[in-house]
Amino acid sequence: MMNMNIVIIDDEAVICSGIQNMVENSGNDWQVYEIYTDAEEALEFCDWDRVDLLLSDINMPEIDGLTLVDTLKERGHDVQVIFISGYTEFKYAQKALQQKAIDYIIKPVSVKILKEAINKTAAVIERKRKNQRDEKFIADNISSITKSFIYEMVFETRRLSKREIEEGLKYCNLANTRFTLMSFVLGDLDKIRKTIKGINQEGMRAFLFTSKSNYNMIVVCEDEESRKGADQVKQTLHAHVPELMIVQTQTSGSILKLAEANYQMMAHHKKDLLTLRADRGNPDQSAAMKKQENYSPHVISAIQFIKEHYAQKISLSSLAEELYVHPTYLSNSFKKQTGTNIVDFINNYRIEVAKELLKDSRNKIYWVADRVGFANQRYFSQKFKKITGCTPVEYKQKAFFGS
Repeated sequence: MMNMNIVIIDDEAVICSGIQNMVENSGNDWQVYEIYTDAEEALEFCDWDRVDLLLSDINMPEIDGLTLVDTLKERGHDVQVIFISGYTEFKYAQKALQQKAIDYIIKPVSVKILKEAINKTAAVIERKRKNQRDEKFIADNISSITKSFIYEMVFETRRLSKREIEEGLKYCNLANTRFTLMSFVLGDLDKIRKTIKGINQEGMRAFLFTSKSNYNMIVVCEDEESRKGADQVKQTLHAHVPELMIVQTQTSGSILKLAEANYQMMAHHKKDLLTLRADRGNPDQSAAMKKQENYSPHVISAIQFIKEHYAQKISLSSLAEELYVHPTYLSNSFKKQTGTNIVDFINNYRIEVAKELLKDSRNKIYWVADRVGFANQRYFSQKFKKITGCTPVEYKQKAFFGS
């Protein structure tokens, strides 16, 4: 049977436990990955990139199941959903199915109905996995797939396993490829994009990566036996974009050396570039970081606990339990006194720590995400950009170049 990671969310712990027993005793290779009684906690702290199926109640406090699924979709998470609810009104089932939920199960849940729904989900997931491996799918999307793969290898945004790297090399036809990285400043980006598109239509492969840090890059992929690909790309670029100024080039023999080659090129780029961006604003100050003189003892203790344990999983319920106060009281007091809720405060503080860690170019982005307590690296990048206005890659480059 197909392996699946399943997350269960219901505000009643006894319901979660019952569903978990049904899943684990089904005789299938299904794994209960996480269990949550708080949908907001699940949204913030679960690594959704590892989840195949969500079994969720609809009627929950703070965030209901339908809103939860909408938010997951907005964040780009492709998770199959089975809603479980005591509400029999048709409007709930209709809305759930409109969200492309696999099924809608009414409590109390029977083993037979649950197994049928999960089997239906397994078939959908297996078809999607097969499509992702399908040669036509890869051929139709090879350019974007290759660019994403190279981006992950260059900037180390995600920890890739040996198997993932081998599959990426195979699908993207990069097994016997040498890579030339070229950093540049100046030049009309629209003209550069059109030129790169023309280069790729002529049979060569070049990919453009831009950022707000003025560190722009082109990665040229060529057969190991060739020695003309990068030179031809340079000549074509200068012919179509004469004002383009290529600052540095760096060659990587193996795809495993791409990140190292990028750091070397960044160092040369920093040394050789005469004019850097002078946009030096004051660092953002979160409202949650203001002076604590008028805070109550419970709020001060909560802030201290967060600062000492930010790298661990922290939820409102666990924090309240640690401080021996009711979660609702702590939540209301914290929001009233600091101007922000506890989840936002935790994330803001984690991002502040992440910014310091990213100033060291040796620190990989996925390591920083894990180090500051984000289970999901993609969500870390989304939250980082929302708070700072730039991606972790862009911030790392800005810190390196002193801009």
